[in-house]
Amino acid sequence: MRKYPSGKIIKMLHGSFVFEEKTLFDFQYDCYAKLPGSLNKKELKRTKMILDTMMVQTLNHANIISDLIAKFYERTAKKL
Repeated sequence: MRKYPSGKIIKMLHGSFVFEEKTLFDFQYDCYAKLPGSLNKKELKRTKMILDTMMVQTLNHANIISDLIAKFYERTAKKL
């Protein structure tokens, strides 16, 4: 496995973080925009629950990436 400098790894992780968040909001917007207007309350509640669950999972992924970025910054700062 080849080694990357810390700065490059941080940039890669930052790109992943931005991708996660942007994809999440684009996906949510598309899903809500494509919902038929004739959903009953039960269907709408279930749809919202599914989309909310997906949002939480994606935000968890983004949080993991942000934690990795913070750890790289801490490790880099200790070396300086």
